[in-house]
Amino acid sequence: MPRDTDPELPAQPSPDHQAAIPAGPNRSQRLARRLRIITARTRAIVWKLVKLSVEEFVKGFANKAGATTALVLGAVGVAFVLGIDPADAVRRVLGM
Repeated sequence: MPRDTDPELPAQPSPDHQAAIPAGPNRSQRLARRLRIITARTRAIVWKLVKLSVEEFVKGFANKAGATTALVLGAVGVAFVLGIDPADAVRRVLGM
């Protein structure tokens, strides 16, 4: 089956024509783009997890258990900074 082609046209494009076609991104550019996308997605997921965990932590203060937990965590943090035994600090805060 013959094709409808012009026999005067060359089979391969000329070097001038090939130079006019912009080159696609090279391998390192593609890798850098993928890394930027992965970094942005990871950052978004971490931000969402932090936001949800903070909201849940704040909601915990609404009940007695949440308030007690916050008090104990604060006592442990202060004990750590002051170099006191955390168990002793918790006993003192809770009046035990």
